[in-house]
Amino acid sequence: MKLKHLYIAGIALTGATLTACSDFLDRRPDDQVTEDQVFNNYDRATGLVNDVWATARGMENPIVYFSHFGLAGCTDECEAQEGTEDDQCQKFNRGEWSSTNTNGNSWRDGYFAIRQLNVFLQGIQQYNTPDNPKNPGELQYRIGEAYFLRAYISFLLMKKYGEIVYNRDVYVPGDDMFAYRQESVHSVVEKIVEDATTAMEYVGGRYDKTNAQFGRCDQGACLGLIAAARYIAATPFYNGASDRYGYTDTRIYKDEYTYDASRWTAAAKAAKAVIDFSSGGKGYTLYQLYSEEDQYTGRGDRQLGKDATRDLRPSGWVDNGSPAGWDGEGQAPYNPHIYTRLANMFGADGSENYEMYDKEAVFFLTSWKPAAWQGDNYPPSLCNGGGARQQPVQEQVDEYECIVYRNGQPYGVSIFSDEARNTDMTSEQLTEWDRSGTHKVYEDEDPYVNRDPRFYRDIIFHGQHFRGTDSHYAKVMDISDNNQDGIKTGTTKGTHTGYYLRKFFMEDWQFNGGTNDWTVTHPQWRLPEFIYIYAEATTRANGTVSQEAFDMVNEVRARSFMAPMVPEAATDPDLFLEYIDREWRVELFYENKRFFRARLYLEPNSEQEQLRYADYQSVDPSEYYETFHQPLPKLQNMINGMRPVNDNNGKIIVNGQRYRMQRFQVETRVWRTQFYLWPIHRDEIRRAQGSLVQNPFWESEAGE
Repeated sequence: MKLKHLYIAGIALTGATLTACSDFLDRRPDDQVTEDQVFNNYDRATGLVNDVWATARGMENPIVYFSHFGLAGCTDECEAQEGTEDDQCQKFNRGEWSSTNTNGNSWRDGYFAIRQLNVFLQGIQQYNTPDNPKNPGELQYRIGEAYFLRAYISFLLMKKYGEIVYNRDVYVPGDDMFAYRQESVHSVVEKIVEDATTAMEYVGGRYDKTNAQFGRCDQGACLGLIAAARYIAATPFYNGASDRYGYTDTRIYKDEYTYDASRWTAAAKAAKAVIDFSSGGKGYTLYQLYSEEDQYTGRGDRQLGKDATRDLRPSGWVDNGSPAGWDGEGQAPYNPHIYTRLANMFGADGSENYEMYDKEAVFFLTSWKPAAWQGDNYPPSLCNGGGARQQPVQEQVDEYECIVYRNGQPYGVSIFSDEARNTDMTSEQLTEWDRSGTHKVYEDEDPYVNRDPRFYRDIIFHGQHFRGTDSHYAKVMDISDNNQDGIKTGTTKGTHTGYYLRKFFMEDWQFNGGTNDWTVTHPQWRLPEFIYIYAEATTRANGTVSQEAFDMVNEVRARSFMAPMVPEAATDPDLFLEYIDREWRVELFYENKRFFRARLYLEPNSEQEQLRYADYQSVDPSEYYETFHQPLPKLQNMINGMRPVNDNNGKIIVNGQRYRMQRFQVETRVWRTQFYLWPIHRDEIRRAQGSLVQNPFWESEAGE
C-alpha cells in the first residue's frame, strides 16, 4: 500500500476516503511525506497514535461532553441554560435532533481515528518501525495503545449507536464496502475484549503518578474497558429487552438480545478483575486522603488542603459554642460540614498532586476545561455574574438519602421510605441544622437537613452557605423570588430549578486572577463504578446478595462519610439493587453515566415509571410527594424543581425571612423511542451506499 502524500485519513464507515492530514506530517516544504519515511521513523509513526488520543477525549469529554455543556443537561440530572452556546442540550430536550442535526458527527470522528490506528498497526509491521532510541521499549507501549484505543473508540461508538462495524482493516478505494457491515452488540463486545486483551500484552501493568506513562492506558485500563463492555452487554437493552422488558424495535440483531443470565456472570467476573487487579501492589483503592477530623465548613484554601484555616463562615458569625451561632439572627440554617476529602478529591493540580487519579481512577483523559468553567456555572450574584449553565434538578436531589437512627446507629434510607417519613429525629441529631422542635427524618418542606454528605458537596440550595463575592466569607444563598439568584425563566441567567451546581468547584477560584492553574475534570472510570457493576451483576446472576458485595458498597459510602445501608438490604436483593441504583446517581453524578444508564435499563419503557407518571399527572406537582411518597417518574420527559415559599411557620430562615420549600414542574421534554440510540448522520448513510442501516425510527425525521 502506497499513500502518495500519506494522508492518514479516516472513513465515514466504508465510503469515500476523507482527506485530512495530521499536523505532524506537514514537515517538508512540498508536504510530500512518503509511507516509508513515516514508518521508518519512530516519532512520525507513533505520532499517528498520539493524534488519536485527542479524538478519544473529544468523543467523551469529561465535564463538557459536548463542547460547551455536560451530558447531564440531557438527562434528569440537570437543566441546561437556554439561549447559550447554540442550545446544545435544549435542542435535544426539545426533540430537535435528526439524522442531519446530531451535534457533531462522532461516527465520522471515530472511524477516522480507527482507520488511523489500523494504518499504524499495519505500517509498523510492514516496515519494522524502529524503537525510540531515547527510551527503548516505548514502541511496545504505543502498539498496545493502538489496540486499546481501537477497542475504546469502538466502545464509545457502541454506547451511542448500538450496532456498529468493528473495523480492523485499512480501507482503500476499490475495496468491497459491503464486506463492512454492522454487528450485534454482543459480537462487538467480544472484539473489544479481544483487542483489550491483546493491548495488555504490550502496555505496562499499572502506571502510577511517578511513571512517565501516567495518564496513558495500562493493563488496569484494559481490564476496565473489558468490564465496562461486558456490563453493557448484560443490561436489559441488550439482555432481555423484548422477552423480559416488553421493548420492541427494528434493530438488526434484536433476536440476539433475549435474556441470558451468563452475561451478568461475565460482567461480574470482569468487574472483579478490576477490583482485584494487582501490579506490584494493590492496583486500585478508594481515595481516602483526609480523615473525618480534617472536615471543615465550606471550602478551604485549596493550596492549604487539610490544614486550611481560612474562615469561610458568614460575615457576622459569632462562635458562641453552638454550631448554629449567628449574630443578629439567633437561628439560621447551619451549613453542614463539607469534608475536605469530598471537596478536593477531583483536584487535578499541584495541591492534590493527582491523588485520586493515582489511587482510584481506572482510566482518565485530560480535560481542556480550565478553572474558569466555574464561572459558567456559578450563581449570577458571584464572579461578575455567574452563568448558571447547568443546574441540578429535583429528580437528582431526591436520590440523596437521608439518615435514620436505629438504637443509636445511623443508616442511610431513601427519602421515600416509611422510616424517613414517619420517624422523628432527636434534638441531638438535629443540632447541626438548628431545627427546634420535632423533625421527621425527611420533610419535604424542610428537605436539606440530614442528607448524604455528598449532597452538600454537589448541590447549592436555598439557605446553604457558599462563597461570598470577596471569596473570604461565605454568604447564605438566597434563591427566593425577586433575588438575583432566584428562580428564573426563559433565557435569563439563573437557576430554573431552585438549585445550582457545586460539584467540581474549588472555591478559592477568582474570576480575575487568583488560582487558575488547574483544569476541571473527572476520570472516565473510577473504582466505585466497578464495585457497583460487580455488586449488581453477582446479585442478578445468583439471585442473592453476597456479603462481599454488600460490604464493598458500604465501603464506598463510608469513604464519603455516609451511613451504611440498612442491614436488611444484605438479604433482600431488590432493596440492595435500589441502593446500587442510588449510588450510581449520587457517587457518579455529572460524570456522563446517567444518560446511558437510563437507556440501558429501558426506564422510559418501564411499566412502573409509566404508572408513576399517571400518578404525577393526577395531582399538582407540589402535592406529588405528600400524596404518593414515591420517586418522580424516570421517563426523561420532564424535570422538576423546588422553590422557597414565604411561610411564617417555615423552618428555613434566610436573611430573617422564614421559608418552606415547594415542588414545581420546570419543563416538559420530548422523549421518543428513537432516543434510545443516537442517529447515524445521514451523510454516513449515503456514503455507505446501502451497506449501513440507520438506527431504529431515525429514518423519519419526525421519529417515533
